[in-house]
Amino acid sequence: MPNSLADYGSYAWLQVMFGLDSLPSTWYVALCTVEPGEQWDGTLLQDVEPWGPDDYTGTVYARQPITPTITDWGASDAGLVANLNVISWGVPDVDWGIVTHFALTDDPTDGNLWLFGQFSQPVSANGDAEVFLDVGDLVISLDNVVSSIAV
Repeated sequence: MPNSLADYGSYAWLQVMFGLDSLPSTWYVALCTVEPGEQWDGTLLQDVEPWGPDDYTGTVYARQPITPTITDWGASDAGLVANLNVISWGVPDVDWGIVTHFALTDDPTDGNLWLFGQFSQPVSANGDAEVFLDVGDLVISLDNVVSSIAV
């Protein structure tokens, strides 16, 4: 499955590794209807989220906050981390379309795009059920991003 550190994410990780910057205290998980581009930022990402500025309809969609703490993420010997809590976007109040990708940003609406990946199974987020990532569904490594989403 295609996945990538965004250009900003690659730059930012180097800054963090060498003590020139720090990680955000909160990440935001975005849902995407197409694959984001490596050169995108959080503002361009809005165009492929369910509430993109060109088609805003007042849906309940919002990027979901997650914190980088030991109570929220678990690590494996294989160099992967996975979410330890459910991440929910609720039940859409309008059709959000087919959700195929996720992205991690450092802002709830704009900000920087750090990384993105493809869900193992696309989801039709049409208001019939809650859209969520169950415990262990968002699995991330720096060389491979694997995840699934449930409704």
